[in-house]
Amino acid sequence: MNRIGRAAPLVAVLAIFPCSCRVQTSSPPPETMSVKATVVKATYIPDEVSSFGSLSFSMKIDISATQDAVLGEMPYREADRVHAGAVVARLRNPQIGLSVGKAENGVKHAEASMALAEARLYEGRLAVESRLLDIEKNRLEIEQAKRELAESERKQADQDTLFLAGGVPEETIRAGRFSIDSRKESITLMEKEQEIRLIGLRDEDLLGRGVAVPRESSERLHAIVNLATSTLLAEKSAAESNRDAAKKELESARVALNELVLISPVDGVIAARYMEVGERVKRDEKIMTIMDIGSLYAVVPIRELDAVRLVAGMAATVHVDAAAASFAGILDSVSPMADSQSGAFTVRVSLQDPKGILKPGMFARVSILAGAPRRAITVPEGAVVDRAGDSGFVFVLA
Repeated sequence: MNRIGRAAPLVAVLAIFPCSCRVQTSSPPPETMSVKATVVKATYIPDEVSSFGSLSFSMKIDISATQDAVLGEMPYREADRVHAGAVVARLRNPQIGLSVGKAENGVKHAEASMALAEARLYEGRLAVESRLLDIEKNRLEIEQAKRELAESERKQADQDTLFLAGGVPEETIRAGRFSIDSRKESITLMEKEQEIRLIGLRDEDLLGRGVAVPRESSERLHAIVNLATSTLLAEKSAAESNRDAAKKELESARVALNELVLISPVDGVIAARYMEVGERVKRDEKIMTIMDIGSLYAVVPIRELDAVRLVAGMAATVHVDAAAASFAGILDSVSPMADSQSGAFTVRVSLQDPKGILKPGMFARVSILAGAPRRAITVPEGAVVDRAGDSGFVFVLA
């Protein structure tokens, strides 16, 4: 069916009329002609922009060596399909394996040092608590000695009264006074020892280290213990830092070891292999290229009159002759500038190929829905006569 061109004139029905003349003669009956009529109806023509081009994968991924190593295994060949997460190559580097073992030993040593530091801190806390209990015991002994001294002084006063009355000899008085003086000196020594034992456990010691003195006795005891074991606490912190550093080193070594196993990040096809098993590769050296088969693009040229009407997101249909199938697509992008030689704009239409039957380079015919369908009158191509370019004649029954 062809649309009627604008320049195509419509011709009315031809009719044959008898002519009159002076001599009346009989004329043969007009010759009849059989014709075929076609009913013409209005139809809607989709507003589509069509072109042809080829398929191209939307993404390619280069698999490169992550470490200096020897290529140990490549289970896939070119054109083989791989799934996401599949191992596509294995590298060998004995030094990395040794570094992992060394890092594991370092972690064990650091954990042992950490355990030792914790044990020493625990013992140090017990020693401080024992020291505090001993100080408390010494304080009680001093109080007991002071009470005994007071009792001795009371008895000595009674002896002095008896001595004045002649009841006791002078030697007894001297011995009693000597005993009292000895008790006083003993108490003084005990108090000095108490002061020595309290060094590092006093409130002023807390203030000297910038620690506020807690009001609660339990909190004060905790602060005192921490102050007395500050060196052991520092040793524990240092051991903890060394352990964390050793674990980080082990983690780094294991990451390097895991990087010797190269995996495919997508479902795809091995497009090219640049190395073979046994070859030495350097860091970041390309080993193979994988083409993503999950989504493709149909790349087609569009003339500029149509390109200005297209915007991303328009629906499209891609027909691939080799696959004998059509695929729904979406207009992804229109090139911002025309090709200098052809004057056409490059358009990319994305489509999905879940079964993986399409390959890059296949011929594709693309139709992009650019607007609402237009109403038009169509006639069979055979009904057009005297065609000349875009013009022609049709006969209409009146």
